Amino acid sequence: MIANIFLFIMFSAASATGAPAADQTMEVGMPPAQSAPAPNIRLEHFQYVIPGGRPDSVVDYEQMLKLQERIKAVAKSALAPSQSTFGVRVIFALTPDKPAQLRMQVAQAPPVEAARLKQFYDKAGVLKDFHCTRGLVYIMFDYRVSPAAAHSAKPGG
Repeated sequence: MIANIFLFIMFSAASATGAPAADQTMEVGMPPAQSAPAPNIRLEHFQYVIPGGRPDSVVDYEQMLKLQERIKAVAKSALAPSQSTFGVRVIFALTPDKPAQLRMQVAQAPPVEAARLKQFYDKAGVLKDFHCTRGLVYIMFDYRVSPAAAHSAKPGG
Protein backbone atom coordinates (compact mmCIF):
# COMPACT_ATOMS: atom_id res chain seq x y z
CA MET A 1 0.00 0.00 0.00
CA ILE A 2 2.74 2.47 0.95
CA ALA A 3 4.65 1.56 -2.19
CA ASN A 4 1.56 2.19 -4.31
CA ILE A 5 1.10 5.64 -2.78
CA PHE A 6 4.77 6.47 -3.31
CA LEU A 7 4.69 5.32 -6.93
CA PHE A 8 1.49 7.30 -7.54
CA ILE A 9 3.21 10.44 -6.20
CA MET A 10 6.25 9.78 -8.38
CA PHE A 11 4.21 9.14 -11.54
CA SER A 12 2.07 12.21 -10.86
CA ALA A 13 5.17 14.37 -10.51
CA ALA A 14 6.61 12.98 -13.74
CA SER A 15 3.34 13.52 -15.62
CA ALA A 16 3.07 17.10 -14.39
CA THR A 17 6.52 17.95 -15.73
CA GLY A 18 5.99 16.20 -19.05
CA ALA A 19 8.86 13.83 -18.29
CA PRO A 20 8.66 10.16 -19.17
CA ALA A 21 6.97 8.07 -16.48
CA ALA A 22 9.83 5.55 -16.14
CA ASP A 23 11.41 6.36 -12.78
CA GLN A 24 14.92 5.16 -12.05
CA THR A 25 14.80 3.49 -8.64
CA MET A 26 17.93 2.12 -7.05
CA GLU A 27 18.18 0.14 -3.83
CA VAL A 28 21.15 1.07 -1.65
CA GLY A 29 22.50 -2.02 0.08
CA MET A 30 23.88 -1.69 3.58
CA PRO A 31 24.68 -4.41 6.11
CA PRO A 32 22.09 -4.56 8.93
CA ALA A 33 24.81 -3.83 11.49
CA GLN A 34 25.38 -0.44 9.80
CA SER A 35 21.80 0.40 8.88
CA ALA A 36 19.79 -0.68 11.95
CA PRO A 37 19.23 2.29 14.26
CA ALA A 38 18.39 0.02 17.22
CA PRO A 39 17.81 -3.71 17.84
CA ASN A 40 14.05 -3.23 17.39
CA ILE A 41 14.29 -1.05 14.26
CA ARG A 42 15.17 -2.53 10.88
CA LEU A 43 15.91 -0.52 7.74
CA GLU A 44 13.98 -2.56 5.18
CA HIS A 45 14.63 -0.32 2.18
CA PHE A 46 17.02 2.51 1.46
CA GLN A 47 16.37 3.73 -2.06
CA TYR A 48 16.77 6.72 -4.27
CA VAL A 49 14.45 7.61 -7.11
CA ILE A 50 15.14 9.85 -10.06
CA PRO A 51 11.65 10.84 -11.24
CA GLY A 52 11.09 9.99 -14.87
CA GLY A 53 14.70 8.87 -15.21
CA ARG A 54 15.59 12.50 -15.94
CA PRO A 55 19.18 12.73 -17.16
CA ASP A 56 19.52 16.17 -15.54
CA SER A 57 19.21 14.63 -12.04
CA VAL A 58 22.37 13.44 -10.35
CA VAL A 59 22.66 11.73 -6.97
CA ASP A 60 25.32 12.98 -4.59
CA TYR A 61 26.22 9.72 -2.83
CA GLU A 62 28.15 11.42 -0.04
CA GLN A 63 25.10 13.55 0.79
CA MET A 64 22.83 10.49 0.60
CA LEU A 65 24.99 8.52 3.04
CA LYS A 66 25.22 11.48 5.43
CA LEU A 67 21.44 11.78 5.32
CA GLN A 68 21.16 8.06 6.10
CA GLU A 69 23.37 8.47 9.17
CA ARG A 70 21.37 11.46 10.40
CA ILE A 71 17.94 9.84 9.91
CA LYS A 72 19.28 6.69 11.58
CA ALA A 73 20.13 8.75 14.69
CA VAL A 74 16.67 10.35 14.62
CA ALA A 75 15.01 6.94 14.33
CA LYS A 76 17.03 5.62 17.26
CA SER A 77 16.21 8.54 19.54
CA ALA A 78 12.51 8.75 18.68
CA LEU A 79 11.45 5.20 17.79
CA ALA A 80 13.68 2.80 19.77
CA PRO A 81 11.52 2.96 22.94
CA SER A 82 8.41 1.89 20.98
CA GLN A 83 6.17 -0.80 22.41
CA SER A 84 4.36 -1.46 19.11
CA THR A 85 4.94 -2.92 15.67
CA PHE A 86 4.56 -0.59 12.68
CA GLY A 87 6.23 0.72 9.56
CA VAL A 88 7.52 4.21 8.85
CA ARG A 89 8.62 5.55 5.48
CA VAL A 90 10.39 8.87 5.19
CA ILE A 91 10.97 10.44 1.82
CA PHE A 92 13.30 13.37 1.28
CA ALA A 93 13.10 15.39 -1.93
CA LEU A 94 16.57 16.77 -2.68
CA THR A 95 17.39 19.55 -5.11
CA PRO A 96 20.64 21.48 -5.62
CA ASP A 97 19.36 24.83 -4.37
CA LYS A 98 16.42 24.35 -1.98
CA PRO A 99 16.14 22.85 1.50
CA ALA A 100 15.30 19.13 1.55
CA GLN A 101 11.56 18.48 1.73
CA LEU A 102 10.22 15.70 3.96
CA ARG A 103 7.21 13.42 3.62
CA MET A 104 6.37 10.67 6.06
CA GLN A 105 4.03 7.70 5.75
CA VAL A 106 3.07 5.34 8.54
CA ALA A 107 1.63 1.83 8.30
CA GLN A 108 -0.21 -0.04 11.04
CA ALA A 109 0.80 2.25 13.91
CA PRO A 110 -1.57 2.18 16.87
CA PRO A 111 -2.79 5.51 18.27
CA VAL A 112 -0.55 5.06 21.32
CA GLU A 113 2.46 5.76 19.04
CA ALA A 114 1.15 9.13 17.76
CA ALA A 115 3.36 11.26 20.04
CA ARG A 116 6.46 9.17 19.22
CA LEU A 117 5.75 9.47 15.48
CA LYS A 118 5.24 13.22 15.77
CA GLN A 119 8.58 13.49 17.58
CA PHE A 120 10.23 11.45 14.82
CA TYR A 121 8.66 13.63 12.11
CA ASP A 122 9.66 16.86 13.87
CA LYS A 123 13.27 15.72 14.33
CA ALA A 124 13.48 14.42 10.75
CA GLY A 125 12.02 17.69 9.47
CA VAL A 126 15.08 19.53 10.77
CA LEU A 127 17.26 17.63 8.26
CA LYS A 128 16.99 20.24 5.53
CA ASP A 129 20.63 20.86 4.59
CA PHE A 130 20.91 17.96 2.14
CA HIS A 131 21.07 18.35 -1.63
CA CYS A 132 21.64 16.47 -4.85
CA THR A 133 24.13 17.58 -7.48
CA ARG A 134 21.58 18.44 -10.20
CA GLY A 135 17.85 18.06 -10.77
CA LEU A 136 15.51 16.30 -8.34
CA VAL A 137 16.16 13.10 -6.40
CA TYR A 138 13.97 11.37 -3.83
CA ILE A 139 15.70 9.48 -1.00
CA MET A 140 13.49 6.94 0.76
CA PHE A 141 13.97 5.08 4.03
CA ASP A 142 11.56 2.30 5.05
CA TYR A 143 11.81 1.32 8.72
CA ARG A 144 10.09 -1.56 10.47
CA VAL A 145 9.71 -0.98 14.20
CA SER A 146 8.92 -3.72 16.71
CA PRO A 147 8.40 -3.53 20.47
CA ALA A 148 11.57 -2.64 22.37
CA ALA A 149 10.64 -4.98 25.23
CA ALA A 150 10.71 -8.00 22.92
CA HIS A 151 14.33 -7.28 22.03
CA SER A 152 15.58 -6.32 25.49
CA ALA A 153 14.02 -9.47 27.00
CA LYS A 154 16.30 -11.72 24.92
CA PRO A 155 19.35 -13.17 26.65
CA GLY A 156 22.23 -10.73 26.40
CA GLY A 157 19.84 -7.94 25.27
